[in-house]
Amino acid sequence: MALLCLDPSGAVFAEPLRLAAVQGSSDVNFGVAVVKEAYARLGHEIEIVSESGPTALKRSNGGDLDGEVQRIDGISRDFENLIPFQVPVNYLQYVAFAKTDALLANHWHNLRPYKLGIVRGILFAEQGTHGMDVTRYGTYDDRIGMTTVDVAQGPKRKILAVAARQLGEIIKTRQELLGERSKLHSALEKRSSDARITVHEHVYTGVDVRIGDQNLKVTTDIECAEFFVRNDVLTHQPVG
Repeated sequence: MALLCLDPSGAVFAEPLRLAAVQGSSDVNFGVAVVKEAYARLGHEIEIVSESGPTALKRSNGGDLDGEVQRIDGISRDFENLIPFQVPVNYLQYVAFAKTDALLANHWHNLRPYKLGIVRGILFAEQGTHGMDVTRYGTYDDRIGMTTVDVAQGPKRKILAVAARQLGEIIKTRQELLGERSKLHSALEKRSSDARITVHEHVYTGVDVRIGDQNLKVTTDIECAEFFVRNDVLTHQPVG
């Protein structure tokens, strides 16, 4: 979700808003582009601060930064100073890949019969596989070999960046990534109802992708965004 904020008088803030983005994340760039574009249309500057996931949360929750570009819903249960704006700016495209063609996964519960591999500390994967037979790995590269698991999962962009034995079906459920901002900057909430952003997704299937010597059939998507700012007076047509 995007942070579109004006002060109570309707004037934009003089100083840039400093928002945390997870360093090295393959999915955050689209969220950053959405937030920057939306604020630019309000005449306001955004400064992106790249940090590790835990450091970003610590700084934004503690008030050192003004908020987060995007986080999955529910993060406020553990970081009470972060309040989500209930408009998504990004979707985490998550895929499952397996050793055989038999895997047909359109929901997390379809993975329950299998031995699963996830990367340690990835909240989305931890939540989706809760109560299942899970092996945790330190990195995506460690997990790709799948020597002890039947099915592994990860963000699509990350998976396509490393060699996978075989790609399965996209998990159809999508966890909305919500922008978070700090309670300690309460003035930012004023007038937020006057602006909104929607993110749309176009999906197509059957794309052939080659990674090294691996030929993969991928179900993928094209992302685009449409921005509505100040009661839809300003609009931005699909991109991407």
